[in-house]
Amino acid sequence: MNGCLVDRVLIAILLTLTWCGAGCASSTDRERTTLRVLSWNIHHGEGSDGEFDLVRIAQMIRALNVDLVALQEVDRTTGRSGWRDQALEIASLADMHHVYGSAMPYDRGEYGEAILSRWPIRRSENVQLPRISGSEPRALLIAEVDTPIAGRVRFGATHLAHDAANDRLEQARIILNELNDGSLPTILAGDLNAGPDDPPLRLLLGYFADTHAENPRPP
Repeated sequence: MNGCLVDRVLIAILLTLTWCGAGCASSTDRERTTLRVLSWNIHHGEGSDGEFDLVRIAQMIRALNVDLVALQEVDRTTGRSGWRDQALEIASLADMHHVYGSAMPYDRGEYGEAILSRWPIRRSENVQLPRISGSEPRALLIAEVDTPIAGRVRFGATHLAHDAANDRLEQARIILNELNDGSLPTILAGDLNAGPDDPPLRLLLGYFADTHAENPRPP
């Protein structure tokens, strides 16, 4: 697999995808040879200050000038978030394209992952992940995006189980099965609830390069 992994980071610079074809959208894109990727667990829109503020989230995404975004813990039309489609609102405010992947029904709506992209999303798929220990449902959201920097890229966004190590490992195996076909450059981003020495990360890092380790969060 030609892949890179971003785990629970605010921002990472992807250095391994350097192709730029004739379809580059702007002089700014033509000058760049990296993709900027953000992974963010937004906790259904609630900040550490207890405030629910989707505008603030979108403003941060715009300020970071990222190309692809993986969001975790995203509500869609739940009672607790005022029946709002959070992925749609954040993408609109950030001026990005988006897809949503439900992990579970929740509070008369849905709860799951979202992918935002600077460029149109050509294809997407939402894969339910296993729960052998009965933990909270999880999913892998996959999108294919034609980038002017790296050609077509597959972007996977996920959130592994937080309370069941066996589930995390099995979920990592399914993610590899879904993404490891070698057909496209692949990025996996998300809240993996695991450290670099834990079995799920060791498994994934056998196939993915850890771009966060190579490019830590800027000051």
